[in-house]
Amino acid sequence: MKWNNRRHPCRPSTIATAALALMAFMGPPSLHAQEAADDEQPAANAPRLVDFAKLSPAAQRQIAARLTPGVATSDPPNGQLLVHERYVPEQLVLTEQRHVYVGQLIWTQQATARLAAQADRCGGVAGKRFVVFHGLVSADSDGPVEVCVPVNHPPDEPAELAWRVEPAHREAFIQVTKAHFEVPAILSVYDQLAQWVSASDAEQTGSPREVYVPGVEPLFAAADTHICDVAIPFGAPD
Repeated sequence: MKWNNRRHPCRPSTIATAALALMAFMGPPSLHAQEAADDEQPAANAPRLVDFAKLSPAAQRQIAARLTPGVATSDPPNGQLLVHERYVPEQLVLTEQRHVYVGQLIWTQQATARLAAQADRCGGVAGKRFVVFHGLVSADSDGPVEVCVPVNHPPDEPAELAWRVEPAHREAFIQVTKAHFEVPAILSVYDQLAQWVSASDAEQTGSPREVYVPGVEPLFAAADTHICDVAIPFGAPD
């Protein structure tokens, strides 16, 4: 299966709210493996249920903190964070896309596990996984959200896997450490980045995304550990 890249330009306030997608639970590897083995694919609008009681105490605390209104698990950054720019070459990616509400974002981890397992059929993983927020994700809005894993070549049978070409682009990004990864700090990161793009008289050319550092487990990372980059593709205005 193959589809065209969907774009959903977001105003700064929309991007900030979309950052609530960071509430996706980063569970222990054993949980990821168990979820990846689950072959059942619920309908796009069906909730993905997780047995909260079976999660570890640390996992329960993390989910409760992230989904409880008004609970801050990290402080907003002091001052402005450094905004970087980079050129991203064209990439071939395996992809899963789904409409999910904020409480269903554990799906991003399940999708990552499935795509990584399928990558060997496409020459292996060829870059950092990223999660694209094509629309607002909250308790009342369901995205959609897309998980992408870069690979080296298309599958031998292109119709067997969902894949697409991510176009080459320039993007502005802010490196996010564990100290700024949680709500509400991550919301400030999105706001700062969106304001930078707007002030630069640039045109947003793609949906906001998070590009994750391979091999880093946010739940157990130190405060200064680089978790991901919050990024916005941009270009010169027409």
